[in-house]
Amino acid sequence: MGRFILSVIAAVLVVGLLGAIGAGIYNAGVAAGLAQTGTAAGAAAAPYVYGWGFHGGFGFGFLGLLFPILFLFLIFGLVRAAFGWGHHGRGGWGHGGWSNDPRAQAWQSERERHLAELHRRLHETDAGPGSSSNPTGGGPTEPTR
Repeated sequence: MGRFILSVIAAVLVVGLLGAIGAGIYNAGVAAGLAQTGTAAGAAAAPYVYGWGFHGGFGFGFLGLLFPILFLFLIFGLVRAAFGWGHHGRGGWGHGGWSNDPRAQAWQSERERHLAELHRRLHETDAGPGSSSNPTGGGPTEPTR
């Protein structure tokens, strides 16, 4: 646990150091830009022109996306609850949904048979040339059915 804490502290220090370097480079660029244009930071600024009263959005910056996303989660949650989709309803894998379907059971048994055959063939190729199960000494044998 001590090693993890030290790595987190090191990561925070590296991010802080990179942030300080970036801020210094940014300030140097701003100073160079001001020197090129000949304007000083204390010069009079142009008056701000106000627009109409409503500019769109919710007025919370990037957090304005939070409410529509939460609304979508609420809608999808209500639909799942209404139709019984989830861990306690009809759906789901292993909770009365796919696991009791005979087609799914046939597919799963076929998958298990195929994986067992592949496992056997891989062990035959690991035995190398001259193994008793593969007289040609080469690649995998043809599966028997």
